[in-house]
Parts: sequence; C-alpha cells; structure tokens
Amino acid sequence: MDEITLEDVVEALEQDENVLRIKRLVVFASHGFWVTEADDLAAMDMQRLVEELLVAVPNLGNLKQKIQACVRQLNKPGVYALVADAIVDSIGLLYPSDGSPAASPTIATAVAWAGTDGVEASDDLTVPGPDRPSQLPDGFNLKLEVSNTVSPLRLKVLLFSLLHHPFEPEARDWHEFNSVDIGGLLDTLWQQYREFSVLEQRLYAIADALREPQEYRQVASTLARSLRPRYEKT
Repeated sequence: MDEITLEDVVEALEQDENVLRIKRLVVFASHGFWVTEADDLAAMDMQRLVEELLVAVPNLGNLKQKIQACVRQLNKPGVYALVADAIVDSIGLLYPSDGSPAASPTIATAVAWAGTDGVEASDDLTVPGPDRPSQLPDGFNLKLEVSNTVSPLRLKVLLFSLLHHPFEPEARDWHEFNSVDIGGLLDTLWQQYREFSVLEQRLYAIADALREPQEYRQVASTLARSLRPRYEKT
C-alpha cells in the first residue's frame, strides 16, 4: 500500500460533503474558537488547517481525545459525530502508528518550520515599569486580528522562536511548543520588550533566520503593525 500523504488527506477532506463542518471542527480543535460564517470557512485553506492541527495535537491518541472533547462541548454533538470520525480516520493516517508525534518527512516538508542559523537569545529584553500594564492591552482582539491575516501556525512559530528558541520539530520538541499558546506568548512578548523599536528589529531578525523568510517577514510586519498602537499608548 502506498504511503498516505498530506495531499491525499487534504483532497479527501475537500471532497467530503461535510467539508465546511470539518473545517469548523478542525479550527475549534486547533485554536479554540468557533467559526460560524460559511463564507469564512470556504475561504480557509484546508491544507493549512490540517498542518495547524498536526502541530496543535501532536499524536493520534491526543487527536481522538481532543476531537471527542470538542464534540461534547457542542449543542448538537450528534450532528458532528460523523464529522469527528472523518477527521480522525483521515488526518489520523498522517500520525506514526507508534504514538510518536507527526514529524515524518511528509509533514516536516509540508510545514514551513523554523531554522536555527544566526539567532540567539536577545540581550535587549527589558522589564516593564510599574506604570505599564503587565498584560498586553486588548490581547485577545490582537490575536484574532493577526491570526485572521496570517497563518496562526507561523505566528506561533515566530513568537516561540523569538521568546524561547527556534522550534525544531525534527528534534521532537513538541512538548514545550504545545505547552504555550499564542495569547500567552503575546503577553510574554509584551512583558519582555518595553521598546517597540527593539521588538520590531528582533521580529525581523528572527523572521530572516526562518525557512521561507519572506513568509515570516509578512507575519512579523502584520504583528508589528498591530502592536505599534498599543506601545504608543503606554
């Protein structure tokens, strides 16, 4: 039997009659919010959604538990029971059978992962003064604003690489990556970088060190544009 590829799974999901419900449940499992508008769901790229789910849920056992937990939260779980089965049966084929994280070459080459060249921990981190909020102002809306413009996966990789170390899925570095979320990373960024000019410089430096730097520079630009007004108000 030929190896199942990411492209095979994406094609099968896109042809499913419940494709919009599949996208809705995948987004809910990966990011914790519910997309109601059919037009918004139709515009979402299925391959990107699958890639993000593979990062958010690192092994098959966790995928089954996560999807089932999401379905139980819904008002009409019966409607999404078949959708849940379709997600687990198809995307589940991309996980190793031994329960290890989905970091096979098929997946690793499908996602734009961070590299390690030329990036070290910044010496320019600063601690906010007592007159500055400890949490990023309006952080939830900022997260939605940026995530609706660029890939949430790339945003998380950029933030994680800036605040921790370049993420390397080949090194099985899943536990630390999955233990933090975008909201928490944004709050940490706000706490550690007091000067916007320093932050902006570091964002672009990290982006240039990642694979597909042009894609990550777009993420850095979008994030910096959204952060600038919040820095100017403090």
